[in-house]
Amino acid sequence: MAVASDIVGETVLAALGLARDDGIAPVSDGRDALLLSLLDQVALALERSRLEEDSREFTALRERDRIRTTLLATIGDELKPRLATITSAATELRRSGVADKGLVSSIGTEASRLQRYLATLLEFGTEPDQGPVEIGGISVDLLHRIVSKDGKEVHLTPKEYAVLAELAKHPGRVLTHPHLLKVAWGPAQEHQTEYLRVAIRALRQKLEKDPSRPRIILNEPAVGYRLAGG
Repeated sequence: MAVASDIVGETVLAALGLARDDGIAPVSDGRDALLLSLLDQVALALERSRLEEDSREFTALRERDRIRTTLLATIGDELKPRLATITSAATELRRSGVADKGLVSSIGTEASRLQRYLATLLEFGTEPDQGPVEIGGISVDLLHRIVSKDGKEVHLTPKEYAVLAELAKHPGRVLTHPHLLKVAWGPAQEHQTEYLRVAIRALRQKLEKDPSRPRIILNEPAVGYRLAGG
């Protein structure tokens, strides 16, 4: 039996075993190199296909981020002045004493609450313009979408980058499991916590000095994750 593997870098993509019932070698002498060359070409084609898929997904995520930022900015521009008008009107009614105090108070309270919700929503949706986030030898450049460890660029899948980027936008802040899942996988997957665990595990393997004792991506049990710092 002859056995050969498709390998790109240090990753085994596939293994091929050949055998004949009559016991004769399935690959004649001098053909081993040809078989290995063929497998190398297949491995390169598979890797190229994977990289192209990653690139398409990365582009889609970037476009989604752009659209989300634009929509949130539009929502903010539309709602903020209206909420301010409602709050101002409630204040004037309260001062005039001509309206039901309980009703006016409820209107003012709800308007203030909506303003806080809107401010939080806009904060999470805005693309930061600060320099790279630096934590424990890890650099996350949100502007150029580059992640490096000790000065060397680290390859992340689109989902891994989406999770890390969201954490890097809010260092030190705990982001819930549903929030991170919505950002990286979409609203339909907000309860698929295992997806997030797999991505976090992969990020720790690539970024932490000791993945078993993480110091960069920290877990908040039953709540979510946060990036050290902040």
